[in-house]
Amino acid sequence: MVPAFGMAATTEVVSNGSFEMWMTSWTVAPSTDNPGATTCSMTSVGAPSAEVVTSTRGFVADNGSHIALGSNTQPTHDFSIVDCVLYQDVVIPAGATTANFSLKVGQKQSGGKGSTDMAYRAGLYSTATVPYSTDAGNFVAHRSGMTDTAFVSRTAASVNVSAYAGTRVRFALFISSKSMTGAAVVGFDSVSLVVTSPDLAVPTSVPTLSEWGLSCCLVS
Repeated sequence: MVPAFGMAATTEVVSNGSFEMWMTSWTVAPSTDNPGATTCSMTSVGAPSAEVVTSTRGFVADNGSHIALGSNTQPTHDFSIVDCVLYQDVVIPAGATTANFSLKVGQKQSGGKGSTDMAYRAGLYSTATVPYSTDAGNFVAHRSGMTDTAFVSRTAASVNVSAYAGTRVRFALFISSKSMTGAAVVGFDSVSLVVTSPDLAVPTSVPTLSEWGLSCCLVS
């Protein structure tokens, strides 16, 4: 018999993407690009509770009863991008080719005025340091200057992850702001990164030409 591999396998690599286990598996930190310029907050709250720093009302949960809700406060009105980062380390399966990313997200501005860029971002990064949103690992663009009353769906299909196959990487979500006073408030729920790779674990068997001939001759 000649082994032949089966259908492609799909793997959810994000843990606790609905934040029902509070912040288990997740880490929150200011980004490394401009860490002194932001006050960073992110926690799991029972929806639609208020955000803990700004007291801004959050969003109704999409999956379960909790969401991740946080804020990024920029103390000075300048033109640098500052980030509050929510991340976890994930393993991309060997042989991985593409991934489908999805989440529910909502954002609001709290206090102040003059926002030119209030956004979320997502991507895969090195585990060597806390990532920052303008690094090359981004695979989801941001939404500028939007104010949501409820969660909206955002997806990125067939993201090429072949460069990360068989490695541990840092999956990160960002609250980003630029040139604003007040705070950018962002909520996340139903975060998912489903990776597609060949199913190497379950080979099937295909008869060789000689085996076809043998089976033919054994039939009475």
